[in-house]
Amino acid sequence: MLQQNMCINLRRKYPELHLGTFKLIAQSEHIYKTDYALGYKMLNNEFFHAELPIMQYPLVDVDMNYAFKNLPINDSLINFILKGMED
Repeated sequence: MLQQNMCINLRRKYPELHLGTFKLIAQSEHIYKTDYALGYKMLNNEFFHAELPIMQYPLVDVDMNYAFKNLPINDSLINFILKGMED
């Protein structure tokens, strides 16, 4: 989301800018003893892959002001986030 937000804001100055790719590889896969119960709980639930919808409007503007109040109610990313908060 940060990468998409930055790209939208930068397009104002660089209209030909395209969204690139971002790949994160976690190097540490340890679990602390205090989190064993949570780990077992996670392993016993079904894993599902989800991708965020492409951001159409910035969530934060270039001055670091939240832009939520200016977003249309049918924005796919906002709906995705709100649905996740309900679950």
